[in-house]
Amino acid sequence: MKHILFLLLMVLTTHFSMAQGNRSTPKTKVPTTRSTEAKPKVKPDNTDLTIAEFLKTPQGLSLTAEQKADLGKIPPQTKLSELIAESDKQSNTNKGNNGQTSTAAQSKKWATTYTLPPWACCMWVNFDGSAMACCTANSTYNCPALNLNKGDTCNDNNPNTINDIVQPNCTCAGVPTTPTVVNRLETVNGLSIKIYLQEPANSTNRKGIVVVGSGNNEHAPTPGSLTGTLENALCQKLANEGYIAAIVQYVVPAVTSNYSNWNAVSIAMATNYNQAFNGIITKYGGSRNRCVAAGVSFTTFTLLTNIAYYNDLADIKGFMGSCGGTGTDQAQNFKIPVASISCYNDFEAQYNINGEDLVNAITNPTIKNMSRGLRDQTCSGHCNGNTNTWVNWLTDSVKQWLP
Repeated sequence: MKHILFLLLMVLTTHFSMAQGNRSTPKTKVPTTRSTEAKPKVKPDNTDLTIAEFLKTPQGLSLTAEQKADLGKIPPQTKLSELIAESDKQSNTNKGNNGQTSTAAQSKKWATTYTLPPWACCMWVNFDGSAMACCTANSTYNCPALNLNKGDTCNDNNPNTINDIVQPNCTCAGVPTTPTVVNRLETVNGLSIKIYLQEPANSTNRKGIVVVGSGNNEHAPTPGSLTGTLENALCQKLANEGYIAAIVQYVVPAVTSNYSNWNAVSIAMATNYNQAFNGIITKYGGSRNRCVAAGVSFTTFTLLTNIAYYNDLADIKGFMGSCGGTGTDQAQNFKIPVASISCYNDFEAQYNINGEDLVNAITNPTIKNMSRGLRDQTCSGHCNGNTNTWVNWLTDSVKQWLP
């Protein structure tokens, strides 16, 4: 029996020893010299708190209702460490993604539908005692929908623009790489105009202002037309060349049958032009000495009278008249240069002079040298010239006066 117990004891002892030998013992590195460095005190990592836990802390309880609502959009079991990492990606100072959810965050379901509020990053300073890189002095945006401030760089997602910035109305817009001519209806000083110009504005597309008026029935005038072919083609061409051009919907009284109020109507017409010039200058900039008036038929006749006898338009650069003329006496009193174009046998010529004849009648040498005229031999009748030919000729006149 003793022998059996001894053998059993031997088996158990051997089995226990083998079992102990199969256990892996962690290796430890024994320093060759004794370390004299003081061991740093480890500060608890509060960022391991969940949102739900954080909201119960003094910092969490101090949040505003709006801030609590912001955090309420994220699952309550989300760790604060996740928010800190995401905050760094969506930081105020790191605007590579323009305040949008970062690509790296797409793996987090909450990050795909929620952008971290701008105040959140600065909140983490309460946990570790040092400011996060994403915390700035101003963590409240004046364009909260973009999580940016007015004037900040942004991305308008338009490949044809550069230098995108947040606009005063909190939209993101860039500068087109090539300015584009636009036209639209506007109201200035109570007058309707159809304006053509390049946008955005730069030093090469604000060379001057041209206001054009349409023809009309002088004895029963309606508001000036904004749809004339020559007027719109001229404005388009001028805008292409870097000018602001507009058609004015003037309103003037009817000319009496005996023309006794003709001069009064000419003053009324000039008043309409001045309202348009001054309104455009107020809105888009410019000056009166960088303005040119232009007319077709009725507006040409009235304004040729005005620039001879009155000073309403004496401070602008010149007047371009199509399909119209005036008398020798008026030509001798012009206060500004003119550019006159008509068909060679326009029936109006039997009562008035136009084209080269009008220029030849000017007696002021300075004004005469700056004027030009053309009686178009390729057309006959009233305003029957080739639109492109006339537009190019008139545009050349503007470029001479307003280079």
